[in-house]
Amino acid sequence: MADTKKMEDLLMKHLSHPGINKNTLKKYSAALAHSSSGGFNLERIWWIGIPVPEWVFVQGRLGIDKLAILENLLKAEITSVEIFPLGIPAPIELQATIKIPLMNVESL
Repeated sequence: MADTKKMEDLLMKHLSHPGINKNTLKKYSAALAHSSSGGFNLERIWWIGIPVPEWVFVQGRLGIDKLAILENLLKAEITSVEIFPLGIPAPIELQATIKIPLMNVESL
C-alpha cells in the first residue's frame, strides 16, 4: 500500500503541468500506480500537446497472466490500450501502450 502511494505521488509529480486538471491527474495517477503494483512495469510516460498537454501516453510490459490488471485502467476512462505480444514463437510478455485523454475528460 505504501509503495502504491509513493508511486502515485511520483506520477503526480512527473506529469504535473499547469494545463492539466489536478483531479484528473490524481485519478489517472492512482489507476497507474495500482496497475504498477500489480505487475504492470511502467517503461515510458510522456504527454503530447503544445502549449497544453492533450494526451498522456503510458507504455509498459506485463506478463500474459497479468492481463486483468489493465481492467483497472479501463475503469479510469482510458481512451485506448494497444497490446503487442512479445516473444517468438510463444508470447511470454505483452507490451501495452495506453492513451489517456486530458482535454474534455468530463464529457466522457
